[in-house]
Amino acid sequence: MPLAEVDGLQIFYELIGAEDKPLLLQFGGSLLSRHHFDAVNDRLAQHFRILAYDPRGYGRSSAPLEPYTVAGWADEAAGLLDALGIERVLVLGSSGGGMNALAFAGRHSGRTIALCADCCYARPDLTRRMYFRIWRRMLDSMPADELSDLIITQVLSAEFLERNEDWLASSRVMMAAVSKETLAQSFIAQETMDLESAVRAIASPTLMTNFAGDILCPPQLAESGFGARDIAAANPDWVRSVELDGRGHAPLVEAADIVLPLMIEHLLASVTAVSVR
Repeated sequence: MPLAEVDGLQIFYELIGAEDKPLLLQFGGSLLSRHHFDAVNDRLAQHFRILAYDPRGYGRSSAPLEPYTVAGWADEAAGLLDALGIERVLVLGSSGGGMNALAFAGRHSGRTIALCADCCYARPDLTRRMYFRIWRRMLDSMPADELSDLIITQVLSAEFLERNEDWLASSRVMMAAVSKETLAQSFIAQETMDLESAVRAIASPTLMTNFAGDILCPPQLAESGFGARDIAAANPDWVRSVELDGRGHAPLVEAADIVLPLMIEHLLASVTAVSVR
């Protein structure tokens, strides 16, 4: 089992794909870890050598009982690169993983060739903070499968679920694999994070993608938040925001045929630009 030691912890990782391209560092979502990308790994592996891993608290990695932060997960990713002898990477993150990816690109700009950040923001507004608080309270008051159903109905659109009801069952299984302690820490980390300074420091080509009707991570948040539109306006030299028609919080699930080519094109163009320089 491939394990790397990072800050005294054992971090599980996988290298997927054999293409001779710069590495794609893959962050998973806060509920699903590296499995967030299972449905698209094969297509990504046609173009990239993927590094997928479980951050602390998830999957086969160490799960210390301590506060987790988005910045801490980003620094952990840099430590994993050090352990594996990898200097620079392409970065892809979605949902909570997109927030980790933004933090990584801002805090470790010299190690980031290019970035795709899907359905995420840099700072939650009051409404999004309330979601995390409510979910955290429900961890102790609802059966795990019912909480999973509640969250998945907010993640996926009604139209998609109507045609893909099996996602409810598979989401229950994946969420049950994450401890309540890790879920609580993940909710706190995203409720309290503020990545505005980090995203202003990004100096790598960055593509942000959102469904226009996403209720969890809409492109435009209320005044106290800092969403995709704000990030692009604050760092126009490096960040481009694309808003897709549709609802739900998972473009890589509901519209992979649309969003994945955009991501691949962005990453490959960035690799070409680097090689030309």
